[in-house]
Amino acid sequence: MRQLGFQQGIPDGNLLMAKEPLLNLHKIGRYGKTRDWKDFHKDYVRVWEDRASHIVGSSDDCIGFPATDVGYFPWYQLKIVAFVMDPRKRHTEGFQGAAEVYHVMANLLADIKRMSLLGMDPTQEYQPPMIRQRAPPREGVRRGGRQPKLSIVLRTRLEIRLSSMRLELRKVSASTAAFMWPFVSRTRVNITTDGYALLAFKNKISSDPLGIISRNWSFHPDSVDSSVCSWIGVICGSRRHLRVTGLDVSGMGLSGTIAPELVNLLHFNTNFLSGEIPSWIDSLNELQVLDLSNNSFMGFIPNCFTNLSKIEKLSLTNNSLQGSLPQGLGSLYNMKELECEFNHITGPIPYELFNISTSERIAMKSNSLSGTLPMSICDRLERLKWLSLEGNNLNGEKPSGLSNCSELQMLGLSMNNFIGHIPKELGNLKALEILYLDHNSNLQGFIPADIFNLSSMLVINLACNGLYGNLPSKICDEYSQMQYLVFHTNNLDGTLPKSISNCSNLILLELPYNRFSGSIPDTFGNLRLVEILSMHKNSFTLNSESSEINFLKTLSKCKRLRVLKINDNPLNGYISQVIGNLSTTLELFTANNCSLQGKIPKEFGNLSGLIRLDVTDNQMEGSIPETIKGLQNLQDSNRLNYTIPATLFNLKDLEKFNISRNFLSGVLPLEIGLLNVISLLDLSVNNLTSYIPSIIGSLQNLNQLSLAFNEFQGSIPESVGKLIDLEKLDLSHNNLAGTIPKTLENLQKLQYFNVSFNSLIGEIPANGPFKKLTCESFNFNKALCGAKRFCVPQCQKTSTLEKHKALFIVLGLAAIAGVTGFLCTYIKILRKGKVLLSGMRELG
Repeated sequence: MRQLGFQQGIPDGNLLMAKEPLLNLHKIGRYGKTRDWKDFHKDYVRVWEDRASHIVGSSDDCIGFPATDVGYFPWYQLKIVAFVMDPRKRHTEGFQGAAEVYHVMANLLADIKRMSLLGMDPTQEYQPPMIRQRAPPREGVRRGGRQPKLSIVLRTRLEIRLSSMRLELRKVSASTAAFMWPFVSRTRVNITTDGYALLAFKNKISSDPLGIISRNWSFHPDSVDSSVCSWIGVICGSRRHLRVTGLDVSGMGLSGTIAPELVNLLHFNTNFLSGEIPSWIDSLNELQVLDLSNNSFMGFIPNCFTNLSKIEKLSLTNNSLQGSLPQGLGSLYNMKELECEFNHITGPIPYELFNISTSERIAMKSNSLSGTLPMSICDRLERLKWLSLEGNNLNGEKPSGLSNCSELQMLGLSMNNFIGHIPKELGNLKALEILYLDHNSNLQGFIPADIFNLSSMLVINLACNGLYGNLPSKICDEYSQMQYLVFHTNNLDGTLPKSISNCSNLILLELPYNRFSGSIPDTFGNLRLVEILSMHKNSFTLNSESSEINFLKTLSKCKRLRVLKINDNPLNGYISQVIGNLSTTLELFTANNCSLQGKIPKEFGNLSGLIRLDVTDNQMEGSIPETIKGLQNLQDSNRLNYTIPATLFNLKDLEKFNISRNFLSGVLPLEIGLLNVISLLDLSVNNLTSYIPSIIGSLQNLNQLSLAFNEFQGSIPESVGKLIDLEKLDLSHNNLAGTIPKTLENLQKLQYFNVSFNSLIGEIPANGPFKKLTCESFNFNKALCGAKRFCVPQCQKTSTLEKHKALFIVLGLAAIAGVTGFLCTYIKILRKGKVLLSGMRELG
């Protein structure tokens, strides 16, 4: 801020002095807000104190409020006296009042000093001198465009400071100016005013789901000062200068807007504040940290930010801001951190941002920024430690000048449209720890060996590019700190360098979707901290000396291993019992499509933490081991061959069960009903026979059911209509008979349905999911009928007349049959009677 100039003892600038707390502030604030100065036709002096509000004036100088008796008040509480001049007289007699107030305060301070020297108690009540009705001579009073400014602050009993009215905003200052005149600067106020400003913010909160602010933020009647500092999220300074110096309401889930009273509130991250960023922020010319991240602000980034000349950190991350970056941001020469991540910002990055020599962090990932980066990007950024530009539309070549950012620790340029090669000059960044260059499909060439010579490197991600050639021979040495190596989805080839085994701190190794060949090093057991090993979709083979997958033996030393993926490699070997020595932390093991032979080792049962086991598309033989029942956490098991042991259905946590494309035979056990959480059941392409058990309708979480290409017979169970979450039902290519149950119309989520190649008869249901089905679902059945779209004959429908005729015929036939029966019975009775009568006559 511009330093004050003095002429004849009167400081240059606006005069603003106020006493705390601010009683009757609303009377002044009204005029400050509406700028209605009709009642302020003369200059006035306002004095605030704890017990009462007094207005001091005279008939000449301070008309506007009636003059009253100042009375007694504790002088040591006097903090600021406010003098506001009529703007219409700022060039004339208005300055007389300014000079007079200055003399009054000078006399007051002299009396205070004299009392102290005489040993008097300065805390006793003391009557300050009244303002004289006559103004002092105008000599020496400067007439000009700006008004005089003076701030006298008594922080403690005898501590007197001449302040340039600097608004202190170090870190998270929640203090605010007492009031805002259109032409008067703000000055420091006390802890009570800080509390009122916080309450103004509280009143703007529309939702406080945790109830923290609504329950905790209120004044304590006995000690206002201390109660403010006890509010949750509020940080106060030392007792000597008790003020709110910090406010952190992040993560409270607040919703609402920012109250204008909080002109110097800084941290509002992780809430739901919305609307546009308020324009009054540009008045915070002493602001150093502004954090509005993780909210719902929208609109454009205001140009007023360019007025924050002392800003050191500006964070707008995770909002809904749009438009381009203001070019004026490049004039903020004190800025150290600029964060605008996860917004909708477009356009190029202003080159001026790369001229701020104080910059330490520039983070703009996940926007829509475009354009190129200057080759001289780091000529002025000698202190830059973090450059994050991932997820944009930047193009051109990666600038070789990045090597001049000698203190750079993180470089993120992934998910852009960069072309060319990886600059070998990146190997000069001795402090580099994180390198993200992934997902630039036009980035080609060899991987420079220089980047692996950096002992500080922790993460290298080069995935999803067009890189080719071999990996450098020296990936890690004994001093390496490397933790993450990601090379997947490139055109890399050759064998894996054994130096990877020197990465003793490695946690993740991603190599899939490349053209690596040769054997997997059996020294991977040195990676004691590794958790994820992904080597699938390559051309790895086994050592010609053995058909056993040897490197699995050494992995038993990796006690943190969770994921092991070796699928889609032509290994042409077998898995031995050593698989059971792997860590029980193993959750996923995939070895499908590896041309594996032999039996499924029973030692798989030792892997108690296994969630997914996939050994599909191999030439393994034998039955499913009984030990598999011990895998209580198994959630996905693919193509386990031959017979299904009944104990397999004890896996009550099984979510996906796929044993398709095998030679399984026999009936489907009733124990299948124990799979309470199963979502996928695929038994297709086997030799299963008998009926589909009705208990299958109890699998309420089932999304996909496929029993196709088996030899099931009988009817489709009515209970299948209870599987309300079912999306796929495939019963094709069986020997099913009977009708399609009407209960299947309840399957509202059903998207795929196939009962073709069976012996079903009767009408196809027409409602529910059947409204969208076509003839492909019903081909080659015995005698189905229904709607034309099903490509089956229409069902024969009897007219009403025919129904009535049939009814009459039936009734007629029934009547005839009844009469005939009655006559026959009557005749028989008559005949018996005649016989009886003749016999009696003979006896008689």
